[in-house]
Amino acid sequence: MGTVTGFCHLDRRTCFGPASGLGALETTLHARKREVTPGSYTQRLFNDPALLAAKLREEVGELIDATAPQDIAWEAADVLYFALVKCVANGVTLADVQRQLDMRARRLTRRPGNAKPDAKAAEAKPAEAKPTAAAAVPAPAAIRMLHFDNAVVSVEQRRALLQRPIIETADIAARIEPIRQAVLTRGDAALIELTERFDRVKLASPVVDLKDPNRPRPVLRPEVQAAIDQAMSNVRRFHEAQLPKEDLRVETMPGVECSRFVRPIERVGLYVPGGSAVRVVAPT
Repeated sequence: MGTVTGFCHLDRRTCFGPASGLGALETTLHARKREVTPGSYTQRLFNDPALLAAKLREEVGELIDATAPQDIAWEAADVLYFALVKCVANGVTLADVQRQLDMRARRLTRRPGNAKPDAKAAEAKPAEAKPTAAAAVPAPAAIRMLHFDNAVVSVEQRRALLQRPIIETADIAARIEPIRQAVLTRGDAALIELTERFDRVKLASPVVDLKDPNRPRPVLRPEVQAAIDQAMSNVRRFHEAQLPKEDLRVETMPGVECSRFVRPIERVGLYVPGGSAVRVVAPT
């Protein structure tokens, strides 16, 4: 099945004939990607990402509008076809999708699953007049990195630089409270204003669709992008290798069974030595 290793003695998905359904479709898509077939609509989709994106949106809409069972099955098949074309075009296999589903099944806490706000509907809705509270939020001070050469600083200066800072809890609360109140009372409007104030970025909406092909993409230096990609690859490779294949069960003596299993937990408390981290001192 495509690039997926099979299970039978012939290294195929099954010993009982060729694959069917999504497995057969994936195999066909890989063949279309490798071979040049004149007039192949699938190859046209591979070569035209904009067309593929448009068809995906179109078919999802038709699936939403379908009501009769046979129409729902028909439209769902269309959505699965175009989704699998998207996967194969980007080197994603059915096994990758299944792995994601299995990983989600292990999670204890679920996201609420609410729909994202409709940006167009939000723009069409008349804005409510609300008092501005951005002026109550202090503007960020200019941040300037200082450089010190360990070879030339004095002993007293080095000791002062290595001293862990002590910040009173009241000072932290005084800085945070105006921001918290602005978000509580004015919601998204405050988030947009605060983002512009602190990050120097003006947003039309606090929601960013990461899958939108028309959204501006950040431009990174090639060496920075390569470093980020390498770090992501290393982290993913290491932690995926830790996922348990199956639970460990050992019968140490008749009637006594010991086991080890991995389960996600909802909350955990950790103590991590801070090093040079900020120490928070509660007021007495």
